[in-house]
Amino acid sequence: MSAEDMANSAIKLRRSADDTVPEQVKLGAEDCIKITLRDRTKKVLTATGHAWHVFPYETPVVCEPIEGKKLARFRRFQQLLRTALLEPLYKFEKAKRQGPNIYALTLPFGETWQLELREVKTPKGKIVLLPYELSGPPGKVVFGKHLHTGVTHLPKKVMLGEFGLRWFALELTGLTFGESVFADPRKARNKEVIVPTRWSPDPPIGDVGFKTVAAKTALVLVDPGNWESRFELAKKNSAELGGQGQMGADEIDFLFDEGGKRYIAMVFTEAPKNIGGKPFVAKKHQRILKLPQQRVAIVYPKHGSLEACEKVAEKLLSAFIAENKLEVTGAMRITPWVFFDKALPSKRELNHLRIGFEIPVR
Repeated sequence: MSAEDMANSAIKLRRSADDTVPEQVKLGAEDCIKITLRDRTKKVLTATGHAWHVFPYETPVVCEPIEGKKLARFRRFQQLLRTALLEPLYKFEKAKRQGPNIYALTLPFGETWQLELREVKTPKGKIVLLPYELSGPPGKVVFGKHLHTGVTHLPKKVMLGEFGLRWFALELTGLTFGESVFADPRKARNKEVIVPTRWSPDPPIGDVGFKTVAAKTALVLVDPGNWESRFELAKKNSAELGGQGQMGADEIDFLFDEGGKRYIAMVFTEAPKNIGGKPFVAKKHQRILKLPQQRVAIVYPKHGSLEACEKVAEKLLSAFIAENKLEVTGAMRITPWVFFDKALPSKRELNHLRIGFEIPVR
């Protein structure tokens, strides 16, 4: 998970574990935030630094400016939320140990934070070091409980400085928000659009459309050319990534061609430096590929074998790119829905695959 992912998130905040009326929070880039409060009114902080309290059920809609001390408090609230999502740990440039599991962090422009780690026992009995206190200019965040997903550890019960206790439910990260979400509510007229870049809707089968895909880091290997060998290669390298503390690489995410050869790519999340993680050390037969967030033209042909689907997809994408006068900015990526945490699919299943084909464009 990247800093960019965490900066664009959807969260539910509860005052207690059994709170049935949570606050709905959208965090965007440039310190933007929108909150739907328990009384269903909304507060929004725009990219220009202006904030509003919106009463959408009034006729006409009432937008009260948030100013002075109230604005400063609102800004601290969004900063503490980002702190609870560990934003300072994604951004720090220097760390100096001050004591057992206590670190002084220096962020860009000289901003300083203090981090305290504590040992936590996971449901599987493993002892891990996790943030306990993280304090900086907006205040102190204390982590009371974490949600252990089996892959990572997310904040669950958090003390947000002056705002008190909150129960976190991180719903989605890596989102792409429509322009109207954090716009001046007096001027916004369009319906809010929120696109999860990892799970945004795909076009219907056979249709070509546009999609925004999230930034990703992938381990790249030479494609052995058949599904059985791909299956074995995926299992072996997934175990190798896990052994070095990397997370999430348990399948082949996409295939692509480069320099006359075909490669397979396994997307993973790099081990966080702040808890002792180290970068993955690639061997001679491996390399690391980093892709930015991109706009792609994408199509899912009718289910079939890899070879049959690829022929259809190439024709459809070529026609779409020419018709819309698009510039191709990268290689075509093939995303087969074949999951290697289970047994290798049968020959019949491999001839009836759902496969996506996407090309970065602008």
